[in-house]
Amino acid sequence: MPDTLKSAVQASLTARNIGLAIDGRVLLDDVSVTVEPGTVVGLVGRNGSGKSTLLKVIARQMANDRGSVELDGEPAHHTGHRDFARRVGYLQQHLPPTDGMSVAELVACGRYPWHGATGRFVVAAGGNVGIGTLDPLAPLHVNQAVETGSDIFVTSPEFARMRLAATAPEPDVTLSIQARASSDAFTFAEIGTVSRHALRFYTNGNYHMTINDVGNVGIGTTEPSPLFRLSVNGGMRAKEVVVETGWSDFVFEEGYELLSLQQVEAFIARHGHLPDIPSAAEVAANGVNLGEMDAKLLQKIEELTLHLIALEKRLMQLEAENIALRTMSAGPPAAASLQGGR
Repeated sequence: MPDTLKSAVQASLTARNIGLAIDGRVLLDDVSVTVEPGTVVGLVGRNGSGKSTLLKVIARQMANDRGSVELDGEPAHHTGHRDFARRVGYLQQHLPPTDGMSVAELVACGRYPWHGATGRFVVAAGGNVGIGTLDPLAPLHVNQAVETGSDIFVTSPEFARMRLAATAPEPDVTLSIQARASSDAFTFAEIGTVSRHALRFYTNGNYHMTINDVGNVGIGTTEPSPLFRLSVNGGMRAKEVVVETGWSDFVFEEGYELLSLQQVEAFIARHGHLPDIPSAAEVAANGVNLGEMDAKLLQKIEELTLHLIALEKRLMQLEAENIALRTMSAGPPAAASLQGGR
């Protein structure tokens, strides 16, 4: 054995009673083997006998159904993947170009499964693909064991897109994440459903915002009202709200029919609320249109203002008439004095 390889072999590696079956086909059945430090063990068998599969199980590239793999007498899964990769080197059966490196050098590197010439890619027994992990937990599992986090980077000069699709129902449910860039200012990033389905946002396992298939938004509800662009199930707080609506200055236009106070009194007695203002029952059932209600309340204020102006004019007229009557009843002061002298 080359000296470089001897220096790298510092641990015993044992497979005990390994069993593995995929799709009902038995690949390994009660297989055991031990590799001691400083020794070379050759696996001999016909094609398809499980030699490569056994090596993948020992190197933790595949998960076994039965039995155990031990490193220095301890279960291998007790050793973290990074530490295991430093101590156990695994070479694929079919290697990509590795110019300038011998087999002994590749094995002596130890960390080859993580950073070697073939990269950090593994296909597990069940077909899951792992990048940066030897035990992929999903059809595609990406792990970056550094503080910068994990990235899936899709690039294109003008249009890059990633799509997730659930194809079982009809029609398919498809989510698209894409970025566009062009010289005509048609540049933006977007996320949404390509199919006719809602887009929902959730935290802590609970849905909090929904955009339905026609673009209506619901906050605190997964069923936005079809009558409104925004439905909120809960309180709202803002420093400023601008509502674009009509206004009530028509009250001051010539020809506006202002109800008399007697007519208003009769309406209240009959209906229990002001004219043109919804009742409490209507508000409970339908809510309040803030812009429309502000305009109606202003209309009532303007009508009250007209009534006050009319009342003030009437009051001023009555005061003038009262003064005139008092003046007439008192008579001319000089004439009264002459009559008294006679």
